Amino acid sequence: MKRGSIMLTNLHTSALGRLGLRLGVITLFTPGLLLPTATAGVQWAEWTDADNHFYAVSAMPDFDQRRANDDPDKVGFPANGSMYCAPTASANALAYVATHGFPEIDPGVAAWSMQYKYNDSGELILALGQEMGTTPNGGTSPFSMDDSLAPRLQEKFVVTHSHISSTFTPTVGLMAQLGINDHIVIPYYYFCNKNQTADGQLILDPSGGHCVTLAYSKAEDGESVVGFRDPGGGGDLYSQSTFKTRMWNYENEDVVYNNIARKMSRLGSPASSRYLTGFVSIIPKECYSWEPYDNGWSRFRNAIIAGSQKDHSYEYQFNEIDMILDLAPGPNNEKSWILAKQQTFYKLFPISNHDGAIDPSPIDDLVRPTAMAFDRHHTMHIVDAQGIKSYSGDGQDFIGTVPLPSLASKMVVNDQNDTLVVLLPQTGHLATAPVDHSAGLELSRIPTTVTFSDDMDMAINPVDGAIFLLNAEANRLWAITEDRGNLSAEAIDLAGLEDATDIDVDDSGDLLVAGRGTLKAYRQEADSREWRANPDNVRHGAPCGAKFTINRSRSNWIAGTPTYQNVEESGEGATNFTDCPADVTWDRVVDIEDLLVVLEAWDTQGGSPGDITNDQMVNIEDLLLVVGGWGNCSD
Repeated sequence: MKRGSIMLTNLHTSALGRLGLRLGVITLFTPGLLLPTATAGVQWAEWTDADNHFYAVSAMPDFDQRRANDDPDKVGFPANGSMYCAPTASANALAYVATHGFPEIDPGVAAWSMQYKYNDSGELILALGQEMGTTPNGGTSPFSMDDSLAPRLQEKFVVTHSHISSTFTPTVGLMAQLGINDHIVIPYYYFCNKNQTADGQLILDPSGGHCVTLAYSKAEDGESVVGFRDPGGGGDLYSQSTFKTRMWNYENEDVVYNNIARKMSRLGSPASSRYLTGFVSIIPKECYSWEPYDNGWSRFRNAIIAGSQKDHSYEYQFNEIDMILDLAPGPNNEKSWILAKQQTFYKLFPISNHDGAIDPSPIDDLVRPTAMAFDRHHTMHIVDAQGIKSYSGDGQDFIGTVPLPSLASKMVVNDQNDTLVVLLPQTGHLATAPVDHSAGLELSRIPTTVTFSDDMDMAINPVDGAIFLLNAEANRLWAITEDRGNLSAEAIDLAGLEDATDIDVDDSGDLLVAGRGTLKAYRQEADSREWRANPDNVRHGAPCGAKFTINRSRSNWIAGTPTYQNVEESGEGATNFTDCPADVTWDRVVDIEDLLVVLEAWDTQGGSPGDITNDQMVNIEDLLLVVGGWGNCSD
């Protein structure tokens, strides 16, 4: 029996009775009439591991990148759009966000599959192409995608770019897990020339790339399939093609890429040259907060994408720890990492942001640690009595230690120049060191106007690299800036600042302050330079513990990384699934299995595979979609 199926004897009698009453009007609800307004979200969100999962999102737009520019009544693209996959895949994501709870985000709410919206979607794609520097001959460099999307979304979302590197290899399984956790994922893959060495190693040499939008991933019983909204998947150059999902078998294959042996996700048959090389993900802003001695922490999502099947605001309680020292969201928000004291021992707990599962502590030799952070290259850094210790992103591989002259209390990462900034309160210094340990430690004395206590906190502005210091005992705050090697300190007066316990800075440069159980946001005015409360910040007024941290937009792209010309995707070896909203089980036929999924979830509220209409209720409207779409799906 398939997922979601139930025994016929368990059918809700009231549901069957209402069905009988409404059968006479079923003919009014044909699939063609319902398709444009169906706005379902995440249909399936099941995760055991990378080899056993089911992710499917419905109503993701599927705009065409290929559009002629010789018709004055149609919005077309240079070179007929052959190089416009990245802005088109990104437009899919933006339109999905807008139609799933955020109508204020361009392009707004519309029935995007309809032909009368063809020019509107084209104008959005053109605008994104200009922002991304898309060219008719070369296409779009991956690093420019997040540069365009982040400013459009930064009020309520964070945008993360994860490119293949010496410390990171993207996989379809990781993307599926992020999708299940409500990330909107925009993958890209490279076409690679293959060379087999005498000892059997498969060496990849990339020659071009293509960008898509993730809509489906399923791994079960040794079979793995991924589905994309492919911008190059159709169209006659003058009209929007029918929305569809392009399905690829995939396999994680042992290869050598950039002189590093690794497993990469190959799309298609063993002969295929397509290998996943990166993705951009979009996720709502989140806040992680805790009371140091309460043995617990909470995760609060500041905005919810409609159609989610998960509750991303929750509290978590530990049973066997004495104190939480620090917390850091891991790369791609896949895990939360808790640094804690347990009797006389210090432990690091990686906790799944999907189901709260706690993995064993990968590090057991910490000596009085005080702070931790991840850099944008997915490397973990922990400050303890022996210095700054660095590890691979999963904590399994030790990289090295940077000794410190005195005990550090706080640490932040400056993504602009890839440095660690550490507070040394005993000597009144800021210490900086490269994240890759390529140079020694540099010390800068903090001006004597800054007073220190046993309860100091530090934050960094991702916009300009300025450092903020909070003396929580004295309820005083300073901005620390650097000019030609010298530090200066400016006292900050925040209206209503009382009992401040922690600080951070979000992607827009707003200063966030925790106090009395609430988070407040402040923005510096350009003219007066005064800091004023910003109630428009989505995090302003959110519940918050004494200590907190936030997720933030980041990119691991390194300047000088080679880029490759976009390649038109032929789709050879893939299968196209035309949209069939009532096919809840994604088996290309609307039948009793789909009906049973709806009836099993009857009268439930919140995300569910049976909620085809995405109105957060499983009711007669969902059932009528199944009955009206009965039979084989068209392809």
